[in-house]
Amino acid sequence: MVFYSSAIKCLVYLNNVVVFGENLNAYNERPRVVFDRMRKYNLKLQSDKYEFLRKEVSYLGHVIGETGINLKKGG
Repeated sequence: MVFYSSAIKCLVYLNNVVVFGENLNAYNERPRVVFDRMRKYNLKLQSDKYEFLRKEVSYLGHVIGETGINLKKGG
């Protein structure tokens, strides 16, 4: 089981940002909050690197998905 804090909107490491939500409604709200915060501190994103509504993503040797966070197999 994975526990989420409602205060955590994304994961950030160097130039990688992963925005997530417990459900679609929560997810739909979070990019705006994250983008507003980035704009406030004059941080930029590369539009050719965006990927939205992914059900699973590899991140720092882990796979983050609907079942939680797991170690990436073979890596």
